[in-house]
Amino acid sequence: MPLVVFCGPPCSGKTTRANQLAEHLRGAGKTVTVVNNESLGVVRSEAYESAASEKISRANMKAAVEREISTERVLICDDLNYIKGYRYELFCIARAQGTSVCTVHCTAPPEQAAANNHPQPGGYTASQLQELPLRFEKPNDRFRWERPLFEVSLDDESLPCVDIQSVLEGNQLRANLATVAQPVSSPNLLHELDAISQEIVSDIQARQQAGGGGGPAK
Repeated sequence: MPLVVFCGPPCSGKTTRANQLAEHLRGAGKTVTVVNNESLGVVRSEAYESAASEKISRANMKAAVEREISTERVLICDDLNYIKGYRYELFCIARAQGTSVCTVHCTAPPEQAAANNHPQPGGYTASQLQELPLRFEKPNDRFRWERPLFEVSLDDESLPCVDIQSVLEGNQLRANLATVAQPVSSPNLLHELDAISQEIVSDIQARQQAGGGGGPAK
């Protein structure tokens, strides 16, 4: 079953909407798992207090998705998920498992988000409420890893659960060479790729020189 990626700025109603969808799908007989900061025992303000803690938080969430994703259930990833490249990584995890992705973008005016934050234990700091929305990279359905894309405002009475369920019951994605058995990316990946490219170019040049070069291609 598919992966549903919730994304949006802080306190935009993501967890509420994720729980609404989970309840609807369970009522329809689906097996549903929700992964979020609460399920991982993470305090929101601590997860975003520094670049290092953010990196750890994303890594833990990604590991949870990799651990829980299955063709036998719907997996809901409830987090900010504010980096489009990170959402693409989640898409690749789903595709490698032979399942699909649906994106739900939650929105809220800043003043409403701030009001939602106060009652929550371990809520975001005032600076996080200001800074994190500025860094949010909105999903775009022009990108295949962002679609199908649903957008819901904090003011909307309900989530289009029936439409989302219909999408989730659609065609599955097929794994390809780019997504099957993906290793953990090295932090020096670009440098390593550049070095490999240089080796290939050097080898081609050496072969051309050894063969006299200039001959017709066969």
